Amino acid sequence: MAKLPQALEMAAPNARVGGGAALDFSSLDNALQGAARQIERVDESRRKADEEIAGRVIEEARQSYVPAATERAYGYDGRAPGFAEAEIKAFDDHFTVLDKAAIPDGVRLAVGRQLRDLRTRTAAQAIVNEAETRGRRSAADRDASEQADAVRALMGVQAAFDAADDERRQNWDGLTPIADATRTSWRELGEKALADLPEPIAARLRPMLLSQEASLFARSMAAEDESRDARTLTTVGEGLNGFVNRAARDPSLMSRFDAEIQPILDAAPAALRSKLKDETWQAAQSSALEARIQRGEFDAVDAELKAGRYDRLDARSVERLRSGVESAKASGVVQDAQRSADLEAGIAADLRNILSGKPANAALVNEARLIGGEPLATKVRLDQAAALNVRPLITRLRTMTPQQADAELERLTAAAGNAEGARTLELAREMIQQDRAARADPAAWSATSFGPGDNIAAEVQRRMRAYGDAPTPETARAYARAQLVAQEFGGVPEAGRRILSRGQAEAWISSVDADGQPQAGLSSLAARVQMFGPEHRPRLMRELTLAGLKPADLGALSFYASSPARMQAYAAARGQKLTDLVPEKTDRERLDAELSRALQPFVQALTTPEGAAAALEAAKISAYGAVKGGASVRDAVRSATGPMTDGWTFYGTWGVPSSAGDDPRRFRGNAGLLVANLIRNDGAGLYAPPSTRYTPEQARRNYADIVRSAGQWRNLPDNSGIQLVTPGADGASWVPVRDAAGRNVQRTWSQLEQVERQR
Repeated sequence: MAKLPQALEMAAPNARVGGGAALDFSSLDNALQGAARQIERVDESRRKADEEIAGRVIEEARQSYVPAATERAYGYDGRAPGFAEAEIKAFDDHFTVLDKAAIPDGVRLAVGRQLRDLRTRTAAQAIVNEAETRGRRSAADRDASEQADAVRALMGVQAAFDAADDERRQNWDGLTPIADATRTSWRELGEKALADLPEPIAARLRPMLLSQEASLFARSMAAEDESRDARTLTTVGEGLNGFVNRAARDPSLMSRFDAEIQPILDAAPAALRSKLKDETWQAAQSSALEARIQRGEFDAVDAELKAGRYDRLDARSVERLRSGVESAKASGVVQDAQRSADLEAGIAADLRNILSGKPANAALVNEARLIGGEPLATKVRLDQAAALNVRPLITRLRTMTPQQADAELERLTAAAGNAEGARTLELAREMIQQDRAARADPAAWSATSFGPGDNIAAEVQRRMRAYGDAPTPETARAYARAQLVAQEFGGVPEAGRRILSRGQAEAWISSVDADGQPQAGLSSLAARVQMFGPEHRPRLMRELTLAGLKPADLGALSFYASSPARMQAYAAARGQKLTDLVPEKTDRERLDAELSRALQPFVQALTTPEGAAAALEAAKISAYGAVKGGASVRDAVRSATGPMTDGWTFYGTWGVPSSAGDDPRRFRGNAGLLVANLIRNDGAGLYAPPSTRYTPEQARRNYADIVRSAGQWRNLPDNSGIQLVTPGADGASWVPVRDAAGRNVQRTWSQLEQVERQR
């Protein structure tokens, strides 16, 4: 009723209320009804306004609620119930903030009404979401379970099939069809598995079985095809390989290539024939050309390659053939040079045999003809004839006086009217000069068959007793000289001549540790070796090595003998385990690496593999002992390797001692200059190895190519200079390079200083 006056005023805007005057309404009932309607309109207007404000308030709160609710809905996987209840609780918790908001009562009532409606709709949607998600989850789990059961069943069928198939294939001969048997086996196993499964699972398994059956059948068909093709290709391949091998034995087969291989290719699949034909031609042609190169036809092959006759060959085959040609040429030149040197040594030995009364070696003439043709064979015959002519002179030399020998030379000079006479005179002069030189050396004279009493054995014994009674450098060298001369005149080859007997060498070695004083024993052994001088030292070292001298002791004798301090340090560490001297593995590895690095130039330039091993072993024992004594690794390595490397400047395969001069670089430059002088003008300064394949100019040019590409300088055995060599035909030995006069190209240090460029 509080709003009634206002409503009445609004219902009768023109009425006035005067003091005591009554209102003029036609009907009070109508007025009251109008006022009630007016009040309702006012309330409706305010309610709408409140509703609008409440809607905005709720929408604002809803904006922050919706993202979290959406995330919860997406995150729900349907595994557990209670999603709807949890969502209503989250809704209530979120919108509780509106209860505390400072808003008018009407708006608050509107907010409550709208919030209840929103909560109802939210709860309904949450219930629907939960039901749908859990339904989908249940269906997916059921599908996954059935699919897993079907896959497990398929795996069981596959396992049973694989076991049966392995046995079937092991017994398969490659000829009998196997695809039908494979399909039948698979179907039987599949039907057996289907019979034991529920229909939903069986329905899923059937397409899997059909798919795998198709795959297995296709693989079996492919296996049959591959086996058939493999047998065919094996047969064809054997036939084609047989032709390639025959072409290597008989290169002329390549002229009938098409006719030879066509019957073989007819058995191959048509799609492969062209490819197989080309591959066979490539292999057969390469094999045929390589065979020709090996048989010595490398010049002809080289010309054919240069003329483009084999341009069909692939680039790698052509390159390999060209390399083979060059290698064969090089090998041929080296072999010619080696055979020539061997022939010269054989001729010298034959001349000594003839002069001593033995018959001439007729085979040398044929060997000379093979190497150098008829001119060289003629030269050998002349040498043999001259030796036979001089042999009577040898028997008279023991009784001839110098005047009689000169008279004999005059007679031979007068009779030297042809090539045989000239060679006879030359050989007689050599024999008389040797006789005079032998008479001047008692040991050599005693060893000759015409010396007084022919008492070389007694001379050797006398020299040995003199050395034993008074070991001095003079008696030691005289004894060694007598031993070697006796063996030389006795026909013992250079490599087999000895100064010490095996027993003597073994006694020397055993004396090192005889009294338990290795330092004194090693020093004594070193002193014995030193007495024989540098000219006999290498031979003595070799004899001691053959008698059982350890590599380390050999290295110590070779390099520490002149330094008592180093010998003492080596002897102190000798006999101990390296792991006891240097326990730490890292220290040992560092020591070994430093020793190898320090000795590398020495090993490459100045020693043999055996000498390198001896030097390294001795240096290792010495360095390990020094480290145990407290020296640093650097100082230990320097002290141990100094005797090998100090005083040398190394240039790869050779080295210059400091005693040779103050400027080692000059020797290096002159060595290169000397090689350039030799090979200039197609090797005009070089030897032309006798050859039946090449003219002298061609042989010299090929020889120059070898010297240019493979020539190396090596130190002379006594390190008095260097010698130019090339690798031998065996790849392990060295062959001296010869100049145009046939002399070995070697220079002492003083000679090397005087080399000048030739124009």
